[in-house]
Amino acid sequence: MVTGRHPVTGPDVVRFRSLLAGADRSLLGGPGATGGAGGAPSPLGLLAALALRVSDRLLSATGLRDGVVPIHGAQRLRVLRPVLAGDVLLSTASVASVKPLGAGIATEVVVGFTAETGDVLAESTALLVHGPPPTGPTPAAGPARPAGPPAARAESAAGEEAPRTSSFAVTRALLREYAEVSGDHNPIHQSESAARAAGFSDVIAHGLLTFALAGHHLAGFAGEDRVSELRLRFARPLVVRPGGALVSVTDSPVPGHDPVGLVLRAVDGDGTTFATGRAVLLRRHDPDNA
Repeated sequence: MVTGRHPVTGPDVVRFRSLLAGADRSLLGGPGATGGAGGAPSPLGLLAALALRVSDRLLSATGLRDGVVPIHGAQRLRVLRPVLAGDVLLSTASVASVKPLGAGIATEVVVGFTAETGDVLAESTALLVHGPPPTGPTPAAGPARPAGPPAARAESAAGEEAPRTSSFAVTRALLREYAEVSGDHNPIHQSESAARAAGFSDVIAHGLLTFALAGHHLAGFAGEDRVSELRLRFARPLVVRPGGALVSVTDSPVPGHDPVGLVLRAVDGDGTTFATGRAVLLRRHDPDNA
């Protein structure tokens, strides 16, 4: 188990939010998509990136990372209270399980965040796959296709929120910027030679960058403070060629789920799904029913 103390600064929040807004090609705006740090909740992706840094310290201390290629398999983040700029987070990280997976291992790491008052703020659960490079390279990604018009933000007649789509341009410049703001400098996200040595056809995007884009998608129509849970499973890597890659994140409602449940899907420019997941949104406050 490892512990840590992490001040969340205004510049951290602004830089992370600006990174996500710069990749957004949907031009949809929304209550949580933009804005300064003052009083605004931190992006979900910022919390997840912080959790990964804590997880890396834990795995390095235990030797679980020695001589292996780390790949993000799944990520879940539960938020009990939005984290604001100026908050100081205390973290506790532990290994929940270690299981064999082919020639490697799958390690589940749980990171809890509390305020200095002792109040529980959030919990991250990550499935990290550590193993030797794949036996063969992954197929090369096709050229990115132009983003289509975003889906309308509407509500169905039953009151459930209708599907929405956000489109993002993922470039190598974005990967470099994300590495700087997140602290994830795994060379498979930066170096073609490192990516190919690990069995990939080219540089691949950080799994938690996709997670951050999904969080930005949700914040764009719901606001960060309504997202109580986000989970994603990464089915395949997102290859980012020199010309970049297109990512579309779509949500669909889970009928009858209260709080609001959403099914998420991330697809690349060829229309291939590379990540799926779920989100839970708190119901909007209705003064008439208070």
